[in-house]
Formats: sequence, C-alpha cells, structure tokens
Amino acid sequence: MMSDIIKVNLIGGSINFSQLRSLCLLLNHKGIEKISFSQRQEILINVPKKTNIDDLKKEINIKLPELVIANSPNIISSLIASNNTNINSWIGDDVFWEIFDNQNNFIPLASVSIVHKFQNFVPLMTSKVNFVSSSIQNYWHILTNFVEPKWMNTIIHSQSIFLFLEKLQLARSYPNNGYDEKHLYKVLKEFPEIKIKKSSNNPKLEQTLPKLEGFHSLSDKTYLGIFNKHNQYSVLFLEELASISKQYSSNQLFVTPYSSILINNIGKEYLHSLRQLLKKYNINLRHTHSELFWQIDNTDKNSIWLKSQISQRLNNTELNLDGISLGIETSSFKPISNVIFKLDKGGLFKKYSIYIKDYLNQNSFFNQPFRLNLTLKEICYQLKDLNQVPTVIKKNSVKVLDTASISGKNNYQCKSCLTQYIEEFGDPRQNIKAGTLYKELPKSYRCNICGEPLN
Repeated sequence: MMSDIIKVNLIGGSINFSQLRSLCLLLNHKGIEKISFSQRQEILINVPKKTNIDDLKKEINIKLPELVIANSPNIISSLIASNNTNINSWIGDDVFWEIFDNQNNFIPLASVSIVHKFQNFVPLMTSKVNFVSSSIQNYWHILTNFVEPKWMNTIIHSQSIFLFLEKLQLARSYPNNGYDEKHLYKVLKEFPEIKIKKSSNNPKLEQTLPKLEGFHSLSDKTYLGIFNKHNQYSVLFLEELASISKQYSSNQLFVTPYSSILINNIGKEYLHSLRQLLKKYNINLRHTHSELFWQIDNTDKNSIWLKSQISQRLNNTELNLDGISLGIETSSFKPISNVIFKLDKGGLFKKYSIYIKDYLNQNSFFNQPFRLNLTLKEICYQLKDLNQVPTVIKKNSVKVLDTASISGKNNYQCKSCLTQYIEEFGDPRQNIKAGTLYKELPKSYRCNICGEPLN
C-alpha cells in the first residue's frame, strides 16, 4: 500500500523519552506499526493512504507541540557524542542546548550542521553550512559547501550561530532554497552584533567510524546502540523502551546519521532488563559491517535493492571493510559515506560507478572517481582494491600513473593507490579541464588520493 511521509525534525538529533512514548502511543492507535530515521537525524513516519496525513499532523501538533514537523532539512548535531568521547574539551551537553535555546522556532531553509571535531558519530561536513568546534571556548569554525567546500577565515560565537543564520536567511529571497557565499560574508560584515573572531587555523578533518550497535562502556558510562538494517523500527518496541526511561540519566533517545539509535548513560544495574527487552522484540545487535555503515534514501526502491544486492555479495566474501562506510547517491540524495555508488546506466544492463573520499576520510571535501562503468557482479571484486588506498599522505615516494583501459576510454591508474585519472573528466580540483590528455598534464600534477607525483 502506498503511503505519504511525515518528517519530524529532532532538535539536537534527539527526542525526550516522554515525547517518544506519547508519539508511539498515538501512532499505534492509528495503526502505524513502524517508523524510520533519516541521516539528518529525523523521524520518518510512513502514513498509509487510508489515514488522512493532514489530520495526523494536526493531532501530533496538538498532543506534542514540542516536536517540529517540517519539510526543510533538520540541523545535524553531534550532541549525541558529547558524552561518548574520552577527549577533554569545552563542549558538553550544556553547550549544545544553549545553542538550540537560541533557535526560537527558526527553521533554516538550507542544510546546517553543528559538530564537535573530537568525535566520530557525526561527520563534520554534512551540510551547506557547517559549524565545527574550534580550540577557543564557545567559538566555531565556519565551513561552507556550495559550489566547492571552503573554510571562512572567521570563527563565530555559540550565541551568534542562529542570529547569523536568521540574518543570512533574510539577506536573500531563496529562489533555490539555499544560501551562497556572497551573502555569508555580507552578513558577517554588516551585523556587528554577531560575535566573531578572525582565524587562519582550520582543523584537521580526520575521523574513524563509531561503534553503532551493542552495549559499550566508556569510563564509568555505558551506552546502547540499536540498528535495523531495513530502517524499520517497531513502534511497540520504542514505546516500551521509552516507558522504562527512568533507567537512563540522559532521558533522551539519539539518532545517528546511519539511521541507528543510541541511548546514553545507562545505569549498570539496568542492563539486564534492557537485554530482556531486546530479546522480547528479537532485536539483533550483531549486524555485519557491510550492513551497518550504509547511507541510502530509504524511500527509493532502486537504492534499497542495490544495497541488498551489494550487502549480500559482501557477506559472502572475506573483504576487510574496516573504516569503510557505503552510500548510494541519487539525484535527490547525497550520502556522506567515504565510498559512494552511482548508477551510470539504467535499463536491463545496469552499470555503476564507485567514488571515494580522499584517503577514505568521511570528512574529506571531495569525491574522487575510483572505478567506473561496472556491472553489479564487478562491484565487490573492485572493492578489494580499497585496501590499497592510503589513509595517510605518503611523502618522498615517486610512482608512475600507469595506462589502463576501461570501456574503451583513456584512463590512467596510479600504481600506488590504483586511483584513476580519466581524460574525459579531467580534474577540476587541480584546474585540469575535462578532455585534458594524460600526456598534457603539468609536471606538478599529483594523484588526488595519495599525492604521488608523475615522473
């Protein structure tokens, strides 16, 4: 049966257990058995056609006025990780909640993220405008990602983030539903009440993958991660989970960008009752890596099918996927994974391409062509070469880009990391125009992934 979707933006990527329980009771009464979570930390409610979606929205607004039903993208936050890191920092729960207290029902039209750089639950660059914590207390770097990613030479105070976004939104009419760099600089210059400082130091954007599921202890704290590979979470399970929320000091359910959920600060004396609840609803806490770290549009049937096919094939191999997150890009969905699949050719004989982030770092700015024009069967075979992609920059090593022929096109493959230079595409990151022949590359050209020079 076809359905419409209600999207609930979760402030801070979290929902109070009391609110969650009330929402689940309401949905269960309406005959809605499952909900999903998005990579932007949103609740997705699939409303059957037999249910009037407008009436349900009104009922949610009346019974749960704190929840934000919106079509605009949710603000991604790393509040989820403020209690799950061993690194001392000025950022804690209180810092994020003070920021969101200044939101005052303001909803930005473009995508925004506010993230702590010393955590691994939320990639640092997920939005058009990204605020990344600096080394100065209560100040944040500004990273924009419009035509191309850029650091602004400015850091902004926590109390000014939403003032800045509001002024920015008023500075233009939004025909394309977003911001641009010109207006960012204009707003920072024209509104002195926005507290900023000059900065020339940009943070290193390194990241490892988090532990998404199971019970994990960090110092004297325990958290539980729950993942459903179909992104279909039982309303009855969530309602019962919320009903015993007195066992958790955080009183919040958090959503990760991998569509999983997390509970912080669980008292050790309550671990047994939680395990019994997981057993009652047959909740699996032992998914494989190839199932866990995916980002897809769960409303797109082609993406769901492709994910299932690749996951099935990967599970039948001994491929080491440590540090790898996988995503499927469509015209309306841009994953933040470090390995991304794109459909090149539809129809009966589908062809796909694989793109990777620099050094397989999710926080890297760019996607680099890795393998092109592959059949489904060839995808897993080609993924084995990911183990040869360096995750750190190599120095003082000279390798030659070797000629390789793929689909009759002129491509050249780095012997060090196997990344391809494709004459058809060129390399816009290094100002190499599309169609530039390999032999015409300047002597200063370097491989985009490992930095190796030409001979």
